[in-house]
Amino acid sequence: MKPLVDHLSCPVCMGRLQHTHMTACGHRYCESCIRECIDRLRRCPCCNTALRHDQLIKDAQFDTLIGKIDVIM
Repeated sequence: MKPLVDHLSCPVCMGRLQHTHMTACGHRYCESCIRECIDRLRRCPCCNTALRHDQLIKDAQFDTLIGKIDVIM
């Protein structure tokens, strides 16, 4: 289960993903974390790709998956 749990953590805050948003470059973050990064750096923290707020995609399905995994753990 450990390798799976690693994919449920935000690379910015290192906590469990909350209100997951995905970037155009395919990375997932907590909504508040990635919005703050865009405001400060205008880049993806993982790959340094230029990034704007309007390029974020809310990932509700990933949030649902995290909820189901939390139940079985």
